[in-house]
Amino acid sequence: MFSKTVICGNMGRKPEINAAGTVARFSVAVSGRKKVDGAWTDSTTWYDCAAFGKAVQTLERFGDKGRTVICDGRIELVEFDRRDGSRGAKLEMACDSVRFVGKAPERADEEASPAASVGDDSAIPF
Repeated sequence: MFSKTVICGNMGRKPEINAAGTVARFSVAVSGRKKVDGAWTDSTTWYDCAAFGKAVQTLERFGDKGRTVICDGRIELVEFDRRDGSRGAKLEMACDSVRFVGKAPERADEEASPAASVGDDSAIPF
């Protein structure tokens, strides 16, 4: 059996890196339009994502709120313990690759990412 999902959207926040530096978790907003009662409305779907390996350091350095990314991977069910002791579950995309698309937002306090210095159509594969 095989499952593959590809999303393109904007990062909702700077990635959160675990203490060991092996997992980067972030959210991606994918915008679209749908017809509701005969009128077109904008809609946004949020995806929780997790990246591993070499991608973690790149996401930590260049990932930021508003950056456009293309993620491909598989959707998995992740179970967790809540603070109140109950069990919870959520769907999360386990990313096989994450690529930055377009220019990075201009920031004076940090160096530009490679995607920003190469041009609009560049991407950084990991």
